[in-house]
Amino acid sequence: MSRQPCLSVTVDTSVWIHFMNGRHSSVPYTHKMLAWHQKEFIRIFASSRVFDPDAIRMNTEQKMLLRDLFLEMKIEVASSPFRVGISRVGGPDVISGPVTVKRSSDDIVKFRKLLGDEPASLPPANVGKRLKNKIGDYDALSIHYTKGRDVFVTSDEHDYFHRARRAVYSKELGLIIQDPQEFVETWTSRFPDFR
Repeated sequence: MSRQPCLSVTVDTSVWIHFMNGRHSSVPYTHKMLAWHQKEFIRIFASSRVFDPDAIRMNTEQKMLLRDLFLEMKIEVASSPFRVGISRVGGPDVISGPVTVKRSSDDIVKFRKLLGDEPASLPPANVGKRLKNKIGDYDALSIHYTKGRDVFVTSDEHDYFHRARRAVYSKELGLIIQDPQEFVETWTSRFPDFR
């Protein structure tokens, strides 16, 4: 029996926060994704934004447990562009250097046109009080897309992740965004080995 190709999956901060709290309906699906990761059916990535700035909602123990989980499970934390006031000095973000891009320049232009300008470049009145969150979401989705990963998994349904936008992303960019339950149900039905 031939093995199905390994899917590359970015798991968003919202999913990790729910998983660490342990009281959300997505937790069993996250456990399933982690099991698939261990079996090498999928390869999970996390955005560096899970720690900067998004981890502000996690307590210190949760942050340590999440770092330990990533180390134990060999989950790669993908670097984002270094941003003053968001990135940690000595953290995973990069100031400059070669970035592996698996999308064409036309694809990246299309992505920026569809999602809009990055939040840091917008007037503060257009962004509101959640600038750091919007930057985190934009960076995580942008890195996922430019790296050519297969599926972005999030529990978030705001701004860039709004359900009404997901079909447009899929059609125009081939960018698939699913919540943990959708992801597990979709891929279990497509790949019977994923059980």
